[in-house]
Parts: sequence; structure tokens; C-alpha cells
Amino acid sequence: MNSERISFCAYDTLCRIQVQTPLPHARAFGLLQRARDIAFEVQDCLSMFNPGSELSVLARDSVPGVFQRVSPMLYSFLEQNMEICRLTDGAFDPTVAPLVKLWDFLADEPRVPDDEALAAALGQVGYRHIRLDARTRRVCFARSGITVDPGAAGKGLAGCYPGPCRPRRRHRHGGAGRFGRGHILVVRALL
Repeated sequence: MNSERISFCAYDTLCRIQVQTPLPHARAFGLLQRARDIAFEVQDCLSMFNPGSELSVLARDSVPGVFQRVSPMLYSFLEQNMEICRLTDGAFDPTVAPLVKLWDFLADEPRVPDDEALAAALGQVGYRHIRLDARTRRVCFARSGITVDPGAAGKGLAGCYPGPCRPRRRHRHGGAGRFGRGHILVVRALL
């Protein structure tokens, strides 16, 4: 069995995808390129730093109380996140984006915000302000300023996204799954 891999940067993270397969190099590399493309599709959909991503557009253009149709990828991501929120009674809350942006961890010199800025940002946090309608695949933010930080959950989605390289089982360091007969994909975010 051959082992092929590809490395690239996505989500401000070094990612490596590896496939172990009896397939010839060219075909295995094609699988790797498709898996990388899926990772970039997830990044393009879920980035909170790219103003053109579907997630950013949803947060920016949402009108409180008005449902908007979203892509299957974004809906699935939000649905999974809301389930985790419910299971953890809010200990996991992806609406922390206003706080993450306030601290600006990606800046050369992040600063601790003042109490007034923190209070304002906290007013825009709370997973219970997100409503989902599974029947129509629509999303509603109940108040203005709600923004979702995809963080690690977005990276995990890329490793397990149901596409042509759909994983059937997961490993503790990333997603892994089979491509038909013995073709295994392993996705890891390298720190």
C-alpha cells in the first residue's frame, strides 16, 4: 500500500492530508487534491475574518427575527454547533466571535479590552439567539450583532465533511475515513 500526502495552509493552520492506498500515485494525488479543495470550501464558507464568506455575510446582513436560507454546509455546521451548545448547557458557545474579535488575537499586539467594550460584546453573545428551521434550511439571529466563531469546530468539519471523500469513522487527532476499498484519508491540523 502506498502512502501519499499533501500539506497546505487553511484556517490559519498548517494542515496535512494523508492517504494510504493501493492506487497509483496520480490517482491518489487526485484524491488528496479533492480533499484539500473541500477544506478550502469549508474555509470559504465559514471564515469569520473573510467578509465575503457565507458566515460573514449571514452575520452582517441578518435582520433580527428574519430567517435567511443558507447552504447545506453552513446549515449543517450551525445545527451541529447548536446541538453541542444544548448538550453542554452553553459551556460551548460559538457566538463568542464578538469577544474574539474584541481581543484581536491575530494582531501583533493583542490588547485587553476595557470593561465597557467587554460589556457591549457580551450583549452580542449567546447561542440561544440563533434559531434554525430544518424544514426550510433557514437561520435567524434573534438580535443584531450575533456572529459565530467557527474555530476548531470549523476545522473539524473540514475533516469530516460529507463530500466525495466522505469519512466513515473518526480518529482522535482528526477525521479519517475510507474511500471505497482500502483508501484511507487522514486529516490533521498541525499545531
